[in-house]
Amino acid sequence: MLPKSFRGPVCCMAAGLLAGCAKPPLDQIEATKQQVRTSLEQSQAVLYAPEAVRALQDSLAVVDDLVARESQRLFFLRKYDSVLPRLANIDVALRGLAEAVQRGKESMRAEVTSRLDLAAAIADSAEAEFHNAPAGKDARAALALLHSELAAAHSEIDQARSSVQVDKVAQARDEAGSAQEHARRVLDDLRSAKAKVHVARNHASRSTRAQGTARAAAGRARARVSARVAHAAP
Repeated sequence: MLPKSFRGPVCCMAAGLLAGCAKPPLDQIEATKQQVRTSLEQSQAVLYAPEAVRALQDSLAVVDDLVARESQRLFFLRKYDSVLPRLANIDVALRGLAEAVQRGKESMRAEVTSRLDLAAAIADSAEAEFHNAPAGKDARAALALLHSELAAAHSEIDQARSSVQVDKVAQARDEAGSAQEHARRVLDDLRSAKAKVHVARNHASRSTRAQGTARAAAGRARARVSARVAHAAP
């Protein structure tokens, strides 16, 4: 039996060893992970609050890393007392996830509205270009094709607006981007086609003037020859 003078220090050492041998709160960790998975599936946070999602995933990774590092230490040195506070912080972040999703959705809604306004403005510019487009036979088929493409761009704009109205904001963002690119492509193609027709017509006009000049010069030359022949006749 230990002398009384040693009993106190020995008991303290034993208590310290037992405290150091604490097990990781695996049940609480798994419960928190399941709660995170459920929240992400139900909240659309991946679409509208990706930064909050990354923060949650990073926090869980820190917990896993902490548990892994502590498990590699000597059993009487292991400490998991910092795990539960970290899990509590994750729980607080989860309670604020819905608000983060709403903020992200409203920000994206504003972005979509801006894209749709720009797409509509580009489509209107294309419509205006059609009013003074060349009406020649060669251009008619190309213009008809471009006009059908512009109609498709208008349909995409309307579809994106409908998606916004039914709260499919992320889908509307993709649709708005596609509509904007479509309208821009039609406008650029229309202007390019008009420029080509303009160049071709200028070339034809210069060619016609050159031919007329040549005919006139030939006529003057014939007249001079005829005059000299007439002058030389007895």
